[in-house]
Amino acid sequence: SYCREKPLTPWGRTALGKRTRKIKKYSDPLILRRRKNG
Repeated sequence: SYCREKPLTPWGRTALGKRTRKIKKYSDPLILRRRKNG
């Protein structure tokens, strides 16, 4: 079950406000790479 109290990004960071959105843009490629490696 997924808890919706705190919206989390795919890598488990709290996605609240616009601040995280900016970070996501820069770290998105990194996270995708990590996921592929498992």
